[in-house]
Amino acid sequence: MIQVNRIVDWILTEKCNLNCYYCLQNADTRNAECKSVDYSFIDNISEPILFHLTGGEPFLVPNIIDLCIKLEQKGHYISMNTNLTIPVNTFIEKVKSEKFIFINASVHYPYRKQHMKPFIRHYMALREAGFFVYATIVMMPDEFEQISDFIKDYQSQGVILLPKLMRGVERGVKYPESYNDRQFSMMKNMVINSIEKMSLIDKKKFKIACENNVSIDNWWEFANNPIYGTRCFDGFRYIRITEKGDIVYCNGKLLGNIKTTGFTVLQDIDICPHLKKGFCKKNI
Repeated sequence: MIQVNRIVDWILTEKCNLNCYYCLQNADTRNAECKSVDYSFIDNISEPILFHLTGGEPFLVPNIIDLCIKLEQKGHYISMNTNLTIPVNTFIEKVKSEKFIFINASVHYPYRKQHMKPFIRHYMALREAGFFVYATIVMMPDEFEQISDFIKDYQSQGVILLPKLMRGVERGVKYPESYNDRQFSMMKNMVINSIEKMSLIDKKKFKIACENNVSIDNWWEFANNPIYGTRCFDGFRYIRITEKGDIVYCNGKLLGNIKTTGFTVLQDIDICPHLKKGFCKKNI
């Protein structure tokens, strides 16, 4: 178990080298400048925090390795979302795996159906270096059958790959409500298959990841209501830092800016008024 009082979802950059239409940040950011991150505020934090590094694509950030080393040195925990399109050799050489809770590697089918081997190579390199990595893939309705076969191929090569529900509108149809029972059953079997193949140690690490991941789509744990929404971290335990440094919680309530106010604004946070049965009432 990890002991942290707060989880920080940190959007390091909105720049990405892919441009998936179903992404929440699906604007074309490939030509945008990716700047180094100012992490000087970390020196003023006394409590251990889990920093979830996300984007965009975190590995595009010029000083991502220095940031991870700094977080390690200050006793914080780290997790990350990445599309694993960028080689990880230097990262593995310099960053310790002990403080990394998990790496969520997103498999984007439109790109990976033609570039499968690099992903598996980077994934296995991280695994061999001691990082707990699992992969997720959005189940695009128009290509559901093809993606199902694609998942089996990845799983057969040792990749922990979990289906992720599409949340949005596809050809005028709203998802995930419009997945049929057969598709839900198939996706649950995919999850079971991946979890069953995990070692006991990996199962424990995956449980910790599920408990502390602000973005994991673990709908399969809620069989009676798999499409309700994302889990709620009540605003007090969870905040987000945007690319501009704004500190927000409760689906966008502005608290301050990390560059000017630091974390002092967190002392007066109340429990989110929208909490409902463990789910985020607003983010559905």
